[in-house]
Amino acid sequence: MSPHPLNAGLSSLEHVAEHMTSAEERTLGLLSYVNDLHSEVEVLEDNIGQLRSELAWLQGQQQGRQAGRGTLVQVFFFMPMVMFA
Repeated sequence: MSPHPLNAGLSSLEHVAEHMTSAEERTLGLLSYVNDLHSEVEVLEDNIGQLRSELAWLQGQQQGRQAGRGTLVQVFFFMPMVMFA
């Protein structure tokens, strides 16, 4: 005995509905994952900006120290010559 045509259609419709529900759940899961990644990228970009600012400040400090050392070297090496000249 074959199934009634309406029952066969209903079974097919239920299968499509289950498939669509499953696909929607996967889509929502992926969307949530993408949103989490986006938030993490924003945090990392902020951290990179802070690190770049700190690096620039440290490089400025280093250049200032090197310039100061150059002045001290000039004073120590050239002052005695001026004093004895």
